[in-house]
Amino acid sequence: MQWDLGGIPDSPPGFNSGCHAIDFLFVIDNSGSMTVQQQQLLNSFAGFITAIQETLQQVDSYHVGVITSDNYSGNEPGCTTLGDLVTQTAGFQSSNQVCGPFEEGNRFLTEDDDLATEFPCIAQVGTSGSPIEQPVSGLIAALSDAKNQPGGCNDGFLRDDAILVVVIVTDDPPYNFDMDDAHPATDTTGWYDAVMQAKNNNETAVLIIGFIPWMNVVCNGGAESPNLIGFIDSFGENGVKVSVCEPDYAPIFASTIEAIEGTCENFAP
Repeated sequence: MQWDLGGIPDSPPGFNSGCHAIDFLFVIDNSGSMTVQQQQLLNSFAGFITAIQETLQQVDSYHVGVITSDNYSGNEPGCTTLGDLVTQTAGFQSSNQVCGPFEEGNRFLTEDDDLATEFPCIAQVGTSGSPIEQPVSGLIAALSDAKNQPGGCNDGFLRDDAILVVVIVTDDPPYNFDMDDAHPATDTTGWYDAVMQAKNNNETAVLIIGFIPWMNVVCNGGAESPNLIGFIDSFGENGVKVSVCEPDYAPIFASTIEAIEGTCENFAP
């Protein structure tokens, strides 16, 4: 198995207030090669969120959202651009599947929803998306002020008093003919800064878990994605790399609980 959990940073003396809220954002590649990886994510989510709730008992508020790697035409009308939270899917159905309404009336799940039941609806984004995959660009768009302002497609999702846990699942290789996030000529220099600015440059507030083309790349034609690897690595101890080609995501998610717990314990709003 291939994953790199990094280290769990120690809290500075007197600087540990801990977290009581977590914003989970899942960035799911919906291009044509992602059927197996999407199903593995769905299969492992219920155990993952249950383990989080049992381990981080001081956390009493969750936001859980999903975005795709393209302008998602299957989404709710008015929210079909890159980075919009998914509430309606083209999924694996013959027609669009409407998810919700969610308990708090938002475009994301909370602790008041049955996360294990509702998450598969928003996460079944299907594989008819663009081959020009933009998972990091989508993440940055999702965290933007424009989408999180009142009335925006992500209104209320991102909170200053919560840690942000991002899970990226993509098999995007660095093909020269795809001018996307993995392309060798793509300018990645602003990626880290854009994410950190969305969290007020608070390094204790972000954890990135990337299921990306790294090490074991048997499922995507044998090509690592240096851009995606570099992006995860830019977060240092708060960046977790995993091979997207792992045959079972459940034990990997179980292994990330410690990293999430450490981020939560070290959080200083």
